[in-house]
Amino acid sequence: RCRFERGDDADDAAGVSPDELGAVAAAAQAGGRYDDAIAAFDAILTERPDDGDALYGRARTYGWNDRWNAEKRLLVEAVAIAPKHAKIREALGNLNAYRARRGGPSGGGAGFRPAVSGLALRPSRDRGRLPS
Repeated sequence: RCRFERGDDADDAAGVSPDELGAVAAAAQAGGRYDDAIAAFDAILTERPDDGDALYGRARTYGWNDRWNAEKRLLVEAVAIAPKHAKIREALGNLNAYRARRGGPSGGGAGFRPAVSGLALRPSRDRGRLPS
């Protein structure tokens, strides 16, 4: 990890194998360091442009970093590059289904229903008490 993150050379990934970079990316994801994870996935993809795990990981990391349009675009690109990768297909299917339930790409359309619809809201003095 240190050899990659130090970036002493012009090529940040010099001397670091794609497998080692995968471990760096996983550690960065787990630690919420999404930009570091994306950089590691990008370095893997420089060496292995059709690496399904790196394509999947990069796309999902963008989503976890609240960059959902980029996640969608990257998943669409990833499924074209690695069409047999099950996690890519599943993530893209889930994303498409979620957006369809929300009424389209921007959400809030006819299919959107707030999770609390039908609940009777009470004045704030009743906060924390269940409706009778």
